Amino acid sequence: MNRLMKIHSVFFLCVLWANVLLAQDNRGRKQTVEDAKFEIVKERKNRVGEAERRFEKIPPQSNLEVEKPRLEYLQKDFSVRLPDFKPYFRVLKIKKEKKEKILSNYVKAGLGNYYRTMAEVFVGGKQGRRMTWGLKGHSSFWFRGPKDKANSSEDLQQFRGVLNWTGSRAKIENSLSFKRRGLNYYGYREPEYYASNGGAFDENDIKQSYNDISYLGVVSNAKPSDWQYRFSLEPYFFNNSYDTKETGVLLNGVLNGDWGTEWGMKMGLELNYTNLNSLEKDESRAFLKLRPEAVVDFGDWTVTGGLAFVYQSDSVSAFSKAMLFPVLDLGYLLNDQFDFHFGLDGGATNNTFRSLSYKNPFISPVPLVQNSVQDYSLYGKVSASLLQGLQLRTGFDYSLQTSLPYFVNNFEGSKPEEFLVKYDDSQTQVFHFFIDADYLFQNSIHMGVQAHFNSYDSEDLEELWSYPTSRVLAFASFNAGKKVNVRMAGEMLGGIKAWHGPDNTETLDAIFDLELRGTYQVNKRISAFLNLDNILGQENSLYYRYPTRGFQFMLGAKYDF
Repeated sequence: MNRLMKIHSVFFLCVLWANVLLAQDNRGRKQTVEDAKFEIVKERKNRVGEAERRFEKIPPQSNLEVEKPRLEYLQKDFSVRLPDFKPYFRVLKIKKEKKEKILSNYVKAGLGNYYRTMAEVFVGGKQGRRMTWGLKGHSSFWFRGPKDKANSSEDLQQFRGVLNWTGSRAKIENSLSFKRRGLNYYGYREPEYYASNGGAFDENDIKQSYNDISYLGVVSNAKPSDWQYRFSLEPYFFNNSYDTKETGVLLNGVLNGDWGTEWGMKMGLELNYTNLNSLEKDESRAFLKLRPEAVVDFGDWTVTGGLAFVYQSDSVSAFSKAMLFPVLDLGYLLNDQFDFHFGLDGGATNNTFRSLSYKNPFISPVPLVQNSVQDYSLYGKVSASLLQGLQLRTGFDYSLQTSLPYFVNNFEGSKPEEFLVKYDDSQTQVFHFFIDADYLFQNSIHMGVQAHFNSYDSEDLEELWSYPTSRVLAFASFNAGKKVNVRMAGEMLGGIKAWHGPDNTETLDAIFDLELRGTYQVNKRISAFLNLDNILGQENSLYYRYPTRGFQFMLGAKYDF
């Protein structure tokens, strides 16, 4: 039977193969149908003769048994032995791109004219996900100055350590800093002046240095929330080379919160305590300013109102110890582009020996220190987003101020190179107008301009000496590729007037300062820089009788690690 099946299979395959070949052979042949003639003949009958059938009927048979065939099915079990299926899974490993290490540590050094040297180093890192630290040191020397070579030299030494910790709710910042600035009173007259007044010129008499040691601790929110706070504590020690010392503690705080969507509050705190000690005086002064405010939102309008309470224990000031000032601000949001604010403000400023020395380092070694008062200030300002990347802010304020500090040369004394600190105890009307524009284009070009214009009208003073009436600052920075960065800045100061004895006013020339900063990235770790200052080379004076250095340049390099 198996043999028979094989024969049938072979026959079937042969027939199938022949049909395939025949189909392939006939494929493509052009088949035509020839003309054919068909003849249809009608009324044609077929006659069949009658047949004579004779047969006998077969008698029926009863109980006929038909034997059924017996079919036997032969079944044969079979099985195929396959190997066990053991799948093998291989994890696809994608090669991770090596992250470039952020090189925050660096060493920087440079050399320039006026025999200037500069060195700077920074070392920092992360101690964990929440703690960061850093140490920075800076040293600069100008061994020559604009007048009489080394007698107008200057040096600057700075050191700062930072340790910050960020938790789930609060952020704590700590910094310890030391700053030393050394300079000379080079605004003196010729040696003949000292000889005619019975004295001799001594280079040691003109040396001055300031030392500032401070700690700053700040606690603030770690994440945005409905209640935002920031409190800082800064104890400091400040002295000069003439044994004048000032110790102080500054406490500042800001608390902002919202009650729902329409109500909010603000609270400002400023508490200062200072002690000034010298061979001539020993004064302790306290200053407290509280500023509670309530905020109400009326949709497009926002109203902020409150009070500013000031208390000070200052025996030399011309104003009372306790004062109260109204505070009011009306804000109107026109649309997403324009935001307007109008208001009334007031308060006081705590002046210190430290703050006055940063404004004018050539002041008398033992200056007069007292606070200033802003009786009231009326202001209006607008913020606008005109184009993509362009921000504009402009406004004005008109204020009435008392006890403003100003600086005049000590021509009536033995040292005209020193500036005396005096105060306008009468009321001074101050009008201030400003405009500030900032433009950022695709994170590659950044430009901006700031302009401030002031006018002063004092009841008793002819002029508010040493105050500029105009200041314009413009800057632009851009990246030329990935290796070159250029920044340019220009500043103009004008309208400064100096007191040169009774009925004698000196108007200082306007200051035009233009600087350029260029950096070239040689490779990942090394970069070179070129700094150009006072490109116009003008020896103008910010302080009377103290010309600035002329054209300055510095060339240096930086190594990141």
